[in-house]
Amino acid sequence: MTHLCAACAAPLEPEDGHDNCPPCLGLEHLREGLTDSACMNCRPLPWALRLDRLAEMEQRAIAGDPSLLTGLPQNLPGRSRPRHGGAAAKGAPPRKKARGELSSKVDQLAADMEHMKSLLLALQPGTGRGQAGLQPDPPLEDGPPLDDALSLAASASFFNEASTEDDASHTLGEASCSSAQGSLQGAADTSMAGIMRGALARLGLDAPQTDPGQTSAFFRRNPAPATFTVPPSEEYVKELHACWRDSRALSHSTTDARTLAAMQDAAQVGLGRMPPVEPAIASLILAPDEALRPDARCPRPQCRVTDDLLTKAYDSAARMGRIGNSLSHLLLGLSTSLQQAQVEPSLQSLSDASLQAFALMARELGRTIPPPPPALGVATAGPDPLLSFCTASVRNTILNARAPSTRAQYENRWKLFSDWCNGKAADPVRCPVAIVLEFLQSLLDSGRSHSTLMVYVAAISSRHEGVDGATVGCHRLVSLFLRGALRLRPPRTLRAPAWDLPLVLEAMSLPPFEPLTQVGLKWLSMKVAFLLAITSAKRVGELQALSVAETCLRWNPDGSGVVLWPNVAFLPKVLSRTHLNQPIRLARFDSPSEEGRSELLCPVRALRAYIAATAGIRQSEQLFVCHGGPNRGCALSKQRLSHWVVNAITHAYGASGRPPPSGVRCHSTRSVATSWAALRGVPLEAICAAASWATPGTFTRFYRVNVADHCPMAAVLRPSSADSKE
Repeated sequence: MTHLCAACAAPLEPEDGHDNCPPCLGLEHLREGLTDSACMNCRPLPWALRLDRLAEMEQRAIAGDPSLLTGLPQNLPGRSRPRHGGAAAKGAPPRKKARGELSSKVDQLAADMEHMKSLLLALQPGTGRGQAGLQPDPPLEDGPPLDDALSLAASASFFNEASTEDDASHTLGEASCSSAQGSLQGAADTSMAGIMRGALARLGLDAPQTDPGQTSAFFRRNPAPATFTVPPSEEYVKELHACWRDSRALSHSTTDARTLAAMQDAAQVGLGRMPPVEPAIASLILAPDEALRPDARCPRPQCRVTDDLLTKAYDSAARMGRIGNSLSHLLLGLSTSLQQAQVEPSLQSLSDASLQAFALMARELGRTIPPPPPALGVATAGPDPLLSFCTASVRNTILNARAPSTRAQYENRWKLFSDWCNGKAADPVRCPVAIVLEFLQSLLDSGRSHSTLMVYVAAISSRHEGVDGATVGCHRLVSLFLRGALRLRPPRTLRAPAWDLPLVLEAMSLPPFEPLTQVGLKWLSMKVAFLLAITSAKRVGELQALSVAETCLRWNPDGSGVVLWPNVAFLPKVLSRTHLNQPIRLARFDSPSEEGRSELLCPVRALRAYIAATAGIRQSEQLFVCHGGPNRGCALSKQRLSHWVVNAITHAYGASGRPPPSGVRCHSTRSVATSWAALRGVPLEAICAAASWATPGTFTRFYRVNVADHCPMAAVLRPSSADSKE
């Protein structure tokens, strides 16, 4: 049912609780509705709608509308766009009433257009008046200042699509935004902005521009200095428009921001009830790889190596994101409140400028601040905090100070120590020496040897920040602990060889390893690998690095031997000038003994046959290549090369009818070969040079085994030929 005005029978809007329409209520009541003494029907109405009605009624009063001069008793305006045509008689027929409203509206619009045309024409060049120096009728000029009057010049930001820094004066009767043109999207065409826009289009006039240096007759104030404004940018206009559509966020939620709210145990790391944040800030809080996981996890369990440091970094980033988001909301709320209040244009402009500057600052801050370090970044390099300021290339160079195998070994040991510290609620990087000693004691109690403890100490020292300016391994208590562990659990050195070299050599002279011209490539490969390992005493990595390239393989012109070098990219375990690019020299057996045994075990003969047999399938310049399977002819790995040597020893025992020894390793060839060489009278210096040992102590302490006869005096009972077989 349509509600009618009690005075003029004009239709009222359904949400309007007044009994009279806005013209009948009068200007005084409309102004009172903007104060604390507003009536009960005005209070529920939005503030902007009260301003709309007051601005429209004031414009009609300036145009001389007689319906606003009656001064009837007032209630307060509601949200309505009054469309009525004069004082229609109460109870008049609807058709006659409609005709009266239409004619009244046409007359009113014509009067408004004429008045507006006169105002705008006065702003054009040649009128002798400034753009903002327009003076109204003389009676109004002498009247008291009307702070709530509308400024025509201040409305330029609603029509001018290319606003400048001078567009800082804002209307007090409309929601204003100096840096976001068109923020009043969805306003009705009957608003002041719509009327002005339509009038300017019909008259073909440009939008008026402000001149802060001149007096504004509409505000009736003295000349004021130009207010500071931030030139709007395209990014900021889009950002602020999003704010007006959704005042809860400064930007739309991105993938990272949405994932923040769905992370497991988010509240435990301070990310509970996380509001939508800037994408750059969200990237600081959430690791990029976690955003791709269906079950995104919190940063805390992401890495156990640098758990404490990462947690602090993520928490700091989360606090920064929450603070920035809250400040954005506060600035946005302040700007909205100032637009609805009667404040100075300079204050409104400053609020808009602050909001724009903060949005740009937050975006640039997110671009400049790097994300928290990944799990294996700075912490892997060691405890030195200066590494965090180094570039990626510098950190990579420092990380390569240790061999990859050493880094992998230290990584596993450090992981175990870090897990143990987490169970004790201790920081593995900064824990005291007592915690380290307690961990070492737990290893000793579990049966770990002294050498194993030494590896753990080295791994912890590589990550721990140290105590009293020294590493953990150099601490006096740690040294005493290791010395005590050595006494309590001395190393068990096997002084007997792990396998019998003469037995294996005897098997190498028989099928399936001989004759070389008829054996399969599998057995030939195993024989060459074993003979090179036993005659060179090299590590398996050095054997695997041998190459058949012309620069790495050189046969003696007389066929008496061969010299092999590893490929140029190979780095030995011991990096020194002596061990880099160290050759392997092999000599041919010249004087075969009885039954040709020495010739059958000649490594030069076997190597020549192997290179010739693999020439047709070789796909790599590496000496040892796969002899079968899908990788036939491809480079052989160190693991497979070790299996070849072990399989040769195992097959030799099986061929002789003896059970193979347990725990045979390829590395045992270094111990057996050097021990037999020492027994045969080879100087220790030559043995150490061949095996890449710095001092003879390494050989005597760890590699030398007793290969001599256990009962030397029993040799008197043996035939004389026994010595030759030995």
